[in-house]
Amino acid sequence: MRKRAGTLVLVTMVIGGCRGDNVTGLTPNAAATTRTSATIRAAAATHVSGSCETTAAAPPVVTFPILREEDTGICRLSHLGRTAFHAFRVVNLATGTQTAEITLTAANGDLLRTTDVSMRTAFLPTSFLFTGTTTIVSGTGRFSNATGALQAEGEVDLMTGAASFAYDGRIAYDASDRSN
Repeated sequence: MRKRAGTLVLVTMVIGGCRGDNVTGLTPNAAATTRTSATIRAAAATHVSGSCETTAAAPPVVTFPILREEDTGICRLSHLGRTAFHAFRVVNLATGTQTAEITLTAANGDLLRTTDVSMRTAFLPTSFLFTGTTTIVSGTGRFSNATGALQAEGEVDLMTGAASFAYDGRIAYDASDRSN
């Protein structure tokens, strides 16, 4: 009987701890209004879209089936304006998949750092089509705590290595973040 009473007390404490009552010392209104900056940014997510044109900064290095390449270019993206594009790519030529670390530099100098995972979707006579997801991982200035993801869809010229693609997605950031 004593063991059962102890179990009942423990279960009551656990259930009570899971309730939304004033167990943290915050008043119910304070608990409702206390949010992290990530929550605030998530609520302020903004649609971002635009297009990019890139070229290889130097000849790619190929150790079949892996191709390593550095790309530069210009994007025109909503909420960033005319944006400099810089990427380091690793492409698996056999599977048609790639990963990349991309830095987007907004017109005012603020940076967005992203990672990208893409795959070839079709071969054309002199090019190929691709799709991918670009995930925002960090930034500077107003983007110092940015999060979000952009979908990429485009085409790469097999002769020149030039690419053109469109971005479409969402970014969450606090526009007052300007100290970094």
